[in-house]
Amino acid sequence: MANHINKTNIEILSYNDLKTKTDLSVSIENAFGGDGLGIILVKDIPNFELLRGTLLKLSKKLSSLSIKTKEKYKYSYNDYLSGWYQKKITMKNKDLFVDTFCANPLYDNIMVSDDYEKKYSKIFSSNIWPQKEIPELKIAFKNLGITMLQVSFWILIQCDKYLHKITDGVHKENTIYHIISNSQIYKGKLIHSNSVVNKKNKKNNGDNLHINYESLICHVSPMFLSKKDDIINNTDNYHMYIKSKKGEKIKIKIPNNCLALQIGETLQILSGGYLKAKPHYLRLCQKPQISMEQFSVYVDCFPEQPLEFPQYTKADNIGEGLKSRIKDCTIFHDFMKKTLDERRDK
Repeated sequence: MANHINKTNIEILSYNDLKTKTDLSVSIENAFGGDGLGIILVKDIPNFELLRGTLLKLSKKLSSLSIKTKEKYKYSYNDYLSGWYQKKITMKNKDLFVDTFCANPLYDNIMVSDDYEKKYSKIFSSNIWPQKEIPELKIAFKNLGITMLQVSFWILIQCDKYLHKITDGVHKENTIYHIISNSQIYKGKLIHSNSVVNKKNKKNNGDNLHINYESLICHVSPMFLSKKDDIINNTDNYHMYIKSKKGEKIKIKIPNNCLALQIGETLQILSGGYLKAKPHYLRLCQKPQISMEQFSVYVDCFPEQPLEFPQYTKADNIGEGLKSRIKDCTIFHDFMKKTLDERRDK
């Protein structure tokens, strides 16, 4: 089946082509190579719109619980890897409160040695679910999250195929796939935010250009709900913007029936720069009386996964900032911690 490109030059792959392991190296290069936008779409995922709609509607239901109730599911010590937390985004003339609920879609409890659990207690925390208040949340979260993870694993198989070809076999097939699919470190983030009306300072409306450090980030199209919980279909309320190689800010719209997969810096490192993450930011909803419900899955390495540039590294695609941060880092956890520490200091 031939793949096609939408108006913003984003490659769109077929779920069945991924499932049958059709060679999609050309699409991987177009999407994730140096000239790409670092993002790809996947269509025709079975029951995807139903899974998406079911979970995103529960996002607002969760946010509607009292603060006292939500506090029962708060993990304040684990860098938000599981449980509920609330973040305040300070705008020029108002504060925006964003509710986020995190959990591992695949593992409620990650089974590791006592030494690992003690050393990385923040990472290996167990899921905590509001079973009493919203018993249906757990299964909806897992159903969509596991589907997204499966697609992400197939994308990694395609990345390995592409790297095997372009390096004349130096990169072995399934290398990155095995690293990530065996890591167990996956974070789903269900996010609820209210609309932002900020006429005086539109530039500060969520425009925070950044690159994710994770290997792969999976996004569904956000859902917009009225106060009466009616679905608002005008998706002009929200956009992701990606900075292209030429410095242009490209507006990205994710269709409701597609999954978007975006690469991060860890995959850039593991691929020797042949796959390149791109700076991006999210523009928040600007219409009043509308809430935005989002869901993303972040795919990481195991904390002690060795992390270094392979021998075939393409130096031109490794920026000085990334080179600086990975310096003296021997494992993924070192790189993650150094990245987060630097960003907290800014």
